Amino acid sequence: MEISNEDIKKIIEARAELIKEHGRYRDYKNNKNAIMKEADHIISIENTIKRLDGFLKKFVEFKW
Repeated sequence: MEISNEDIKKIIEARAELIKEHGRYRDYKNNKNAIMKEADHIISIENTIKRLDGFLKKFVEFKW
């Protein structure tokens, strides 16, 4: 099965979202008291999972 340019674009978008979120917490190594709002983290992860699922559903079927 071939991967289209649109598929590659979806993966790149998911990667970019992870990088963007990571950048928000750039000082986490230096700040021993850094606290991340859990809801923000979960929303970011959920959105990324949905994007990856949208891509991967062409190749695999997830069973929960």
